[in-house]
Amino acid sequence: MNDLLCILQTELGLSKNESGLFVYLVKGGRRTIDQISADLNYTSHDASVAAQALVDLGMIVHISERAYMPLHPRFAIVNRYREKCREDNVQFRRNVLIDNLGVILEKYFDHINV
Repeated sequence: MNDLLCILQTELGLSKNESGLFVYLVKGGRRTIDQISADLNYTSHDASVAAQALVDLGMIVHISERAYMPLHPRFAIVNRYREKCREDNVQFRRNVLIDNLGVILEKYFDHINV
């Protein structure tokens, strides 16, 4: 699990809270800020800030006043990687590490969305 979080942070530029929240939502599906705060031991403010950052990055969606759910992980990760390449002024090309990360997280996502 720590490897996944580390890759999200180093390759996609996510913070520790953002990467933890993204994996949490992929594994668990739709959650409220209160659930996120309790389960991840984040303050309500930290959970809200991380959630809004992931919304802004196009990795999760805000589905109600205080509830969020992830986009499909392969889609979210590749799109974030593409944007990170633009930010870093690096040519976007296939990245096996990013592809594998999407495949791993997709298994969790598909399990909750059956």
